[in-house]
Order: sequence, then structure tokens, then C-alpha cells
Amino acid sequence: MKYIICMLLLSVVAIVSCTAAADADEVASLYGRSRDAFFGDDYKQALPLAYEAYDKSLDLGDAYWIGLTARGIANIYESCHSYGAAFRYQDIACSNFEACGDSIEFAETLLQSATARYSFGDTATCVGRLRRLLGMDSEYCDTLRRVLALRCVARMRMDGGDNAGAAVAIDEIVRMGRPSAQDSAMLALIAVSACDWPVARSFIEALGDRGGAVMHNVRLRYFLHIGDMEAAMEARESIIKGSKGYYSELLGHELSDALEAYHEANKALGHQEMQKMKIIVWLTVCVAFMAVLSLCLFLAMYRRRKNAQAEAAFQMAADLRRMCSESDSARDIAKRQLVSLLRERNEMLDRVCRIAYESPNQKVAEKNLAKTVDEFVGGLTRDKAGMERMERLVNSNFDNLLVRLRADMPKIKDVDYSLYVFSVLGFSAGAIAFLTGVERTSIIYDRKRRLRKKLEALDSGGEYVGMMS
Repeated sequence: MKYIICMLLLSVVAIVSCTAAADADEVASLYGRSRDAFFGDDYKQALPLAYEAYDKSLDLGDAYWIGLTARGIANIYESCHSYGAAFRYQDIACSNFEACGDSIEFAETLLQSATARYSFGDTATCVGRLRRLLGMDSEYCDTLRRVLALRCVARMRMDGGDNAGAAVAIDEIVRMGRPSAQDSAMLALIAVSACDWPVARSFIEALGDRGGAVMHNVRLRYFLHIGDMEAAMEARESIIKGSKGYYSELLGHELSDALEAYHEANKALGHQEMQKMKIIVWLTVCVAFMAVLSLCLFLAMYRRRKNAQAEAAFQMAADLRRMCSESDSARDIAKRQLVSLLRERNEMLDRVCRIAYESPNQKVAEKNLAKTVDEFVGGLTRDKAGMERMERLVNSNFDNLLVRLRADMPKIKDVDYSLYVFSVLGFSAGAIAFLTGVERTSIIYDRKRRLRKKLEALDSGGEYVGMMS
């Protein structure tokens, strides 16, 4: 029994270990290792770790960690220019940060999603997310995020030919005290587009080699305008070199949707294996539990049956002792009753003989005997003294039986009481019918049956019923 219980407990521990969700510390560790690899440009190592952290966070069911790990995956895909996968995980991150109420992380994810959509050319979604971001409180959309959002707005307006709108966005960045070389480069490009060559020259001189691809474009257009072909060729070479670097990076870190599909397939396979193991463990636990339950039920039934047998034996012994005791008492009572009845019968016989002897003839003797019998019957049924005499006879011979009956059944009817007295004294059904004036003995039997049921309902009913003839 103990062995089976131990095996059951071990099975429960096994299933709990198999089905236990990952804790936050494990997710944090995987996420940290993924970010370290990401910042080290080791995307091949960063992505599997990010996926593992994301899967663990799903098991954990924590919206914050789901959002954080999903955004980490999106960062990797965006860095590798796999925008389709990046968008999917950015959307997952946004919905989970919004669900858990972390407005700061939600604002950061909105910004990253907007810039990624802009890079991909999805300006409609980009505009919607930038508006939502810029509409948030400064507590969540701080100065840095607002500057980055305005810079993205300026680029989109320039792409749409709205140079004035782009200038307004950049002026707001300047007023916030956070201008950069990229902002100056965009102002320079606006000046070139407006053919404001003096302003463009001032930006070229001020920025030098800074400003990235935008400034290369500004230099190319400016030097072509002034006829400096050598400087224009250098600017063109810089543009071509930057494009080569972009495509080289794109090829070097090619992570397509096939990699994501492989991960999903591998994840599904692992999930199936885990479900299969869970089913096996659950079945083992259920079988062990049923075995233990069946054994416990068998032992309980066996013990109950043994207890019932022991109780029956004890009850039988007690009944035998009581029967022996009652038998002794009954013999004594019967002896006394026999002596009393013999005395009464002798008295009645003596009286009959005396009447027959003293009568002058047979007719007178019969008349006197009939009168005597009538008086005897009347004394038993109609005369109160006769009933009291029979009560005394019963009480004296049966340990105050009628006194106890009156105490146990204070509302007993006189008819039932007389019937019980006659029955205890041994009168037959015919005699009782004759004495009580009942035409049929079946009525007496019915009354005795109903009286027995009433007596059986009493605590001492067995004794009362046992004294009836």
C-alpha cells in the first residue's frame, strides 16, 4: 500500500515537472543573452535565443515578457531587412504592452514600428502610429522619442514633396534643443530642392563628412550645379559605396520567412512531443490512482464486513444472555401463574359442585349455574373490580407489567388495554370474543395485530409483545 502511494506521488511530481511553466528569471536570462548577441551583430545566435525566450514567455503567460521578447525578435528581423516578420512581431509586442498597461514600452514599440514601416514604404500605417505616439503624454513619449518621431515625419513629408512641412518638423526638433547632423542634412536637402545654393553651401561646409547618404545626395547635386565634376564624382562614389554596403549587409544577414517557418514547425513538433508525454504521464497517474482507490475501497469494504460480523457476534451473545435470563424469569413467572390459576380453577370448580349439590333439582341447578357463569363473566368484563383483580394478577406475576405499559402508553384505549390483559392471561381468541361480546374471532385477531404494531413502536415493545398469547 505504501509503495503504491509513493509511486503515485512520484508520478504527480513528474507531471508537475513536465507541465510547469517557465519562470520569469529563465525568460529574462534568455532575453538578455539574445540582446547581447544582437548588439554584437551576431544575428544567427540572437534569433534562436530570442525565439526560445518568446516561447517561454508564452508558457509563462506574462503579457510584459511576451511583448518584450516579441519586440526583440522584431529588432533582429528589421536589422536583417526582413520586414514582413518584423511587422508581425511588432504588432504582437504592441498588443501585449497595451494589455499589461506598460505605456513606456508601448510608446517605444510604437516608435520602432513606425520607423520600420517608413523604411518599408508603408506610410499609411507609419502615419497612424506616429500620430498615436505624439498624442501620448510626455511622461511616456519623452523628448527623445518625440524627436525621433518628428524626424520620421520630416522624412515622409520630404518624400511627399512637402518641404515646408518637413522644415516645420525639423524646426520643432531644433526648438526642443535636440538637433543632429541628420536634421541639418535634411535642411540642406530642402535648400537644394529649393535651389537655395548659398544655404546648401553653408550646410556642406558646416557638416563636412557627416550627414550620411542625405548629405552625399546634397553634395552631388550642389557640385553638379557649380560644375565641380571631380567633387560630384566623389559624392557619387560615396552614394554607390553606401548602396553596396547596404546590399552586402542584406545578403550577409539573410533571414527570410523560411527561417521563421522552420521555427514554427520545430515549435509545433516540440509541442506535440510535450503533449504526448503529458498524456502518457496523465494516464500513468490515472491508472495508479484508480489502483490505489480500488485497493482502498476493497480494504474499507473488507474492514466494514469484518466489523459487521463482529458486531453481529456480540449482538448474538448479548441476545443469548438476555434470552437465558428471560427464560429463567419466565419459568419463575409461569410457575407462580400456574399455581394461581390452579387455585382459581379449584375455587371455581368447588363453587360449581356446591351449587349442583345444594340445588333441589336439575332445573334449579342449571339455572343457578347459568347465573353463576353470567356473574363470573360480568365480573370479568362489566365489573371494574374484576378487571382490577386481573390487573393485580398480571402485575404480581409479571413484574408490574401493566403499570409499565400505562406509563409507556398513557393514551392506550380501554378496548386495547382489556384485550392486552386477556391476552397476557392466556385467554383464547374465542374466549376473548365471548367475554367482550364480539361476534367473530377474526375481529379479535385484527385487534391483536394492530395492538402488536403499536407495542413494537415502544422502546420496550419486544417485552410487551412477547407476553401476548
